[in-house]
Amino acid sequence: MHLQATAEANNLTAVAEAKDLYLQMMETVCGGAKPFLATAHLESEHQHCMDSALRQFQNKRKMGGEEFSQIYMEKLIKANTHILIKYCSFLIFFF
Repeated sequence: MHLQATAEANNLTAVAEAKDLYLQMMETVCGGAKPFLATAHLESEHQHCMDSALRQFQNKRKMGGEEFSQIYMEKLIKANTHILIKYCSFLIFFF
């Protein structure tokens, strides 16, 4: 039980750090004062930021094994995709 809780904590920390990286990278591309980006360019930048976030997640030492970490990696992908949808919705609303 204790080991599973530790593995969950390790994976949740890895997700949070990778998500933060993704957000920081996306902010430099299309945050606040940045000019309008075409949707295709935004999606391309999203993929680049997503790849970096996934690499960071995968390179972080975690407990629980690959199968266990796969669940958390999928949560990271969903969270970052949801952020992209928010960026796209913002662009559609304001432009």
